[in-house]
Amino acid sequence: MKHSRTLYLHLLCFAILFSCAEKEQPSGELGKLSITALTLAAAPPMTNAKINTDYTWEHELEESLSLQFTHSITSESYFLQINPNDFGSPYEISLPYGSYQISGETPVSSPSPTLPLKIDSQVQVNSSSTPLVLEGETDFGLATFSGSSIQDIEVLVESERTEVPEKDGIFYSYLQQGELAKIEIKLVNGKIFRQLVNPEAFTQYHYDIISSEGSSTAVISESFEIKNYTYPLSATGLPSFLAPAKRFALPESSTESSGLAFIQGRLFTINDSGNSNEILEINPDNGELIRKVKVQNVENVDWEDLAQSPTHLFIGDFGNNSGNRKDLAVHKIAISDLLNAETVLAETIPFNFSDQTDFTSAPNQTAFDCESMVYRENKLYLFTKNWLTGGSSIYMLKVQPEVQEAALLGTLEVQGLLTGADVDAMGNLVLLGYEQSGLQSSSLLWIIAKADLANLTLSGGKKLLLGSPAILSQTEGVVFVSEKELYISGEKISIGPATVPGLVHILDLRGYIGE
Repeated sequence: MKHSRTLYLHLLCFAILFSCAEKEQPSGELGKLSITALTLAAAPPMTNAKINTDYTWEHELEESLSLQFTHSITSESYFLQINPNDFGSPYEISLPYGSYQISGETPVSSPSPTLPLKIDSQVQVNSSSTPLVLEGETDFGLATFSGSSIQDIEVLVESERTEVPEKDGIFYSYLQQGELAKIEIKLVNGKIFRQLVNPEAFTQYHYDIISSEGSSTAVISESFEIKNYTYPLSATGLPSFLAPAKRFALPESSTESSGLAFIQGRLFTINDSGNSNEILEINPDNGELIRKVKVQNVENVDWEDLAQSPTHLFIGDFGNNSGNRKDLAVHKIAISDLLNAETVLAETIPFNFSDQTDFTSAPNQTAFDCESMVYRENKLYLFTKNWLTGGSSIYMLKVQPEVQEAALLGTLEVQGLLTGADVDAMGNLVLLGYEQSGLQSSSLLWIIAKADLANLTLSGGKKLLLGSPAILSQTEGVVFVSEKELYISGEKISIGPATVPGLVHILDLRGYIGE
């Protein structure tokens, strides 16, 4: 009796297992899958309201997409060809009942005249008719340009030049996320400038270039986050606004970046007051911290800018928000030590401003704050941050490590507060700062080609607005990293409840210098 009961239990378990296995197999029945539409996977929330919008962008897609349906149990595959642009009638395929993995992708190239798509989803076929809306993914963004002032546009990615197509008067190019694109715009007036774009997926960057007689065109996209920029043309025939492209976020160790130096292909930054007496080397491609170099014989009272000669790096310890400092200095470090050692020694140039007689503390109400410095022909040139007038005074120092009086050379009406400066080998000078307009403030950049620093004026200079600190962070450091390209660093700031991290952006000045 005991053996019979055991045998009965074995048979029962076998029957249950056989029954379950049978249910896992395809039934042999066929169901019709009807693909009725294609949408893009959930995009980031749109930041621009759809108010006063002139044009809704419809994405350009490849005309052929091959879909593969793979049965989850048998691994059998079935194929269907569709045109993602045309869903006038559903695309249908008969499939055995079961669960399927759907895959497919269009050709990927950057730049691209069509939006590359990838399909990677699942569907259950368990009835005679199953409707399906496909969901596509992409790692591409989109750059678009409008305006009657445009003649033609080319895009450069990794030195390859491609002509940009046009649709409904809008030039456009799909760009792969993480690939810095250099877009060259030729205007009907013969001027040429470059817009750099470091695209993010599901993001459209629209640039509307308008002349004094023209009107602006705002664009929205139903599936991409849209960033609209308006570029008015100035009297020079070039835009007076140019948005830098985000390059990378700064590491936590340098979120108060106040100056930049680019030496032999290596990028260095410093932090301002309240931070350590260290120079930070960061990766110029992704911002990762590489190393810290301690300047062991000086303190960081308020380091604000970097400048360099062929042999030395100069650190400007001259931040002076209250105008009461009597210990202003520039520190001088051998580049050979900077590139090879973890600790370095600095020679110091103590100085005072030749025309300062009153050292009463006046926070953010002084003419003797300073955050900008360049080296040129064996001299240092300092540009003050005048909180009272929004202008700047220019002073000169010798590079010898001795107590000095900075000689006043003149003043500049820069229409903002200067925070950084650099000069290239040809003498092209850039002055970085920001407006004093509260929440409406924009970062700004003055460009003076082949500047005569000893007799500097803004005559012939070009002023560029760069955009809000809410996007760029508080711009503080600037350096040439190639013949006409700049890195601009910004320190982390809080605007209301939001925090903008420290960032580095890149800007191309082709057309603005070296014409």
